[in-house]
Amino acid sequence: MKSQGYLIEKGNKRIFYSADMLNISKHFRRRLGKLNMVITEASFIRKGGLVKQDKTGRKFGYAGIPELINFFKKFTNKIVLTHFGTWFMKDLRAAERKIKALETDSLRIEIAADGKQYKV
Repeated sequence: MKSQGYLIEKGNKRIFYSADMLNISKHFRRRLGKLNMVITEASFIRKGGLVKQDKTGRKFGYAGIPELINFFKKFTNKIVLTHFGTWFMKDLRAAERKIKALETDSLRIEIAADGKQYKV
């Protein structure tokens, strides 16, 4: 299954949005470069996400939030997570604590919310 990603550029500002994903091929990684922000869907909090294989051995599924952060921190210092799975809704405060625990001094992680605005 293929996923969509969008690189949005205006002036010297660059944002990348990805739908649920497992990986970005090397061919497209080169295009990411330095990003001001990444917005990505975060269906699974658990390390490893949900990965399956088809009959040919090709992997598909969803990267876990730890893998998404590890991948995207090479390109940005600000990640906005959206499109959470049911794990998030079961206990909002606990979910927020889990996500915030993944932040570092050089990486800010935000939880998207309806009506919330972000300055780039």
